[in-house]
Amino acid sequence: EQGASIPVGGKAVITPKSVNFGNVKVGTAKIKRVKITNKGKGPLAGEVQLPSGGFELVSGGGPFLLQPKQKLD
Repeated sequence: EQGASIPVGGKAVITPKSVNFGNVKVGTAKIKRVKITNKGKGPLAGEVQLPSGGFELVSGGGPFLLQPKQKLD
């Protein structure tokens, strides 16, 4: 059976460090952006997922592979 190769050497920097939606009225939406940057010397692999509970991912979800200095936002 073949094994998977997992890239190493990446360093994820996520900005902002936290997201506060404040009070959002039912039936309305508030959009916040989050950026993931690879500040490491090698590739960075990961997956963008949502916690449960009334959130929706507008774009950029799923698995990703960032080379050094690449960003996902």
